[in-house]
Amino acid sequence: MRVVLWNDKTNILESGELKVGDITRFSHAYTGEGFDGNVELHVGDKGVIEVIEINPKDVENRDYPTISKFATKIAEITRKQKRVNTAGTVKELFSTHTFKRRDSTTGKVMRFLLTDETGEITVVVWNDMVDRLKNVLRKGAKLRIINAKVKKGLANNLEIHVSSGTYVEPVTTEEELSRIVDLKEGLKHVNVKGEIATKPMFRNVKTSRGENVKLAVFELKDETG
Repeated sequence: MRVVLWNDKTNILESGELKVGDITRFSHAYTGEGFDGNVELHVGDKGVIEVIEINPKDVENRDYPTISKFATKIAEITRKQKRVNTAGTVKELFSTHTFKRRDSTTGKVMRFLLTDETGEITVVVWNDMVDRLKNVLRKGAKLRIINAKVKKGLANNLEIHVSSGTYVEPVTTEEELSRIVDLKEGLKHVNVKGEIATKPMFRNVKTSRGENVKLAVFELKDETG
């Protein structure tokens, strides 16, 4: 849901007190229809914004999904989505180009290739965001992209576009962990955390190349499986 802050309520964003990923309670707000026909939450002069810090009695962080739970896998991105949240690793960076707008001002654009275990997609970065991300974008960097536009590229392939309304941040190792229930055959670069549930079993096996190797096998569990 889109949230719209009015007048002095925008100060909480400008000061950095409210940031992406925060668990937040909105009180005395009201709803309205946005320009795209979807319901928006509006916070005006009578509204109250409260950033939840450390698990008060009636709120626990575990009751709320993290942003990563709303990320769309690259292979699942479609043109119908219009806006998308996704995450992945920077595979390749391309040069920055400048261009002249119709009003004779100069703009900037650059592209990079983002990949995850399901596929890859071109990310197009526009204008001020090119400068903002210059210290973040590097080959191998793991990023989360929030509220990017989905568009068709020149070759009819899908692209995601990053502009002033998009949030991009590095992803920490902890946030990259997969849940056991989400694992399936063929995934690469998988990070998972769990509890060892059985005593390890050791055995010697011979590979297809004729090499003798030692294996240790045990069961791992988390809250999902």
